[in-house]
Amino acid sequence: MINLRDYQEAGKAFFADSDAAYWAMEMRLGKTITCIRWLIEHPKEPQIIAIVAPKTVLIPWEIEIKNDGYPVYPHWGGSVAERKAELASPLPGFHLFNYEAVTKLEDELAQFDAIVCDEATRIKNAGAETTKTLLNLSRIIPIRAALSGLPNPEGWEDIWSQMAFVSGGGWMGFKNFWSWRQAHAKKFGYDWMIPPSKQAEIRMAFHADAYVLTRKQAGIRDVKIRQRRHGAMPAATRKVYEACARSWEHPDGRQAKHAPVVVTWLRQIAGGCVPGAPNPWKVDELINILTQELPNDNVVVWFAYNAEIYHVWQALKPHGINATWITGATSQEERRERMGRFQRKERRVILMQMACGQYGIDLSAADTAIYYSTTYRYELRAQSEERIFAVGKPNDLLMIDLVTDDSTDEVVLESIAEKKSDASFLLAKLNLKPPKGSQ
Repeated sequence: MINLRDYQEAGKAFFADSDAAYWAMEMRLGKTITCIRWLIEHPKEPQIIAIVAPKTVLIPWEIEIKNDGYPVYPHWGGSVAERKAELASPLPGFHLFNYEAVTKLEDELAQFDAIVCDEATRIKNAGAETTKTLLNLSRIIPIRAALSGLPNPEGWEDIWSQMAFVSGGGWMGFKNFWSWRQAHAKKFGYDWMIPPSKQAEIRMAFHADAYVLTRKQAGIRDVKIRQRRHGAMPAATRKVYEACARSWEHPDGRQAKHAPVVVTWLRQIAGGCVPGAPNPWKVDELINILTQELPNDNVVVWFAYNAEIYHVWQALKPHGINATWITGATSQEERRERMGRFQRKERRVILMQMACGQYGIDLSAADTAIYYSTTYRYELRAQSEERIFAVGKPNDLLMIDLVTDDSTDEVVLESIAEKKSDASFLLAKLNLKPPKGSQ
């Protein structure tokens, strides 16, 4: 049984007298083991505990629980009927579920003593069936906890459902999300905006109910050096790009009815992987970095689209760059094998589709991450950056974005920066001043 660090002990003690806990600790600070120790030392002594998380995150949970010497039962395989039979009389210990199972096993989960949601932003959408189910369960199950290194990655509205789950069905005096939003946000067109005064109020409430810790506050070294490499779109590709933006027609003849589809096409054209619209500067710059600037370093290269990975994979071959790749089509078994080769430094470069590297993946053999393309989803971006971090790592981490000038690349990065600002404000340490006239 490993000893907790001081900040983990503090995180456990923060909820010593509570049946509800939320650890908003930045990624790689050890939220999992903190939560496990809180549960096993809880005065109510919960016997049957449910852990709900994305499947890739459940594997580290299983390892941590076994290392602590407690029984653990995975429930992410088999049919629903088989899992229902397994849970007719659940054994004492930790039972592991992925989020997709929650709605199918609501009645079985209702008999548990405690429930934990890891990567809790999966329950941010108040209208989703999974969120509704978990909020129902939060009113029944006596001990509840949630964990996230990034509680509001896409905006302020992300936080209510998570805190309502922890708090037993409501938060900040509201029993449903829509009443809470009506009281704290103003509508502008189709969007709801939360003004700064209400943002401060939400942050105060969050810090009162959650244990918030950044790596800086924990005294953990975390230095990210960020660079942007800019390049011009070739004239022929620019012509295709502007025609698509003007006519909402893909180069292959498809017509779009909605702006998000057109934006996706423009991003793909900017990446240079649409037939008839090459963008060689990104590939050339990537090869230059891998062969001239960082010829001996392990590097992770991130992509928004699989077509970009296949294109770059072929381009790297003539240069003798020892690489492997992972896309959504890669099996779980093969993913583990390829990541293992990279971690053992049998492969120097790994090309990763961003959605495949979101949770529970260790790529810390690298100190450099290159973004051939990125995503509007700040949670995906932040999670991908954490894959090369490890506590105690002595080297600075280098993040390089390849940005095509006058393209959607620039818009995406601006959008991520705005979302990062909101997320950082929520986690920032409160500097409370005593009221005027107080002693």
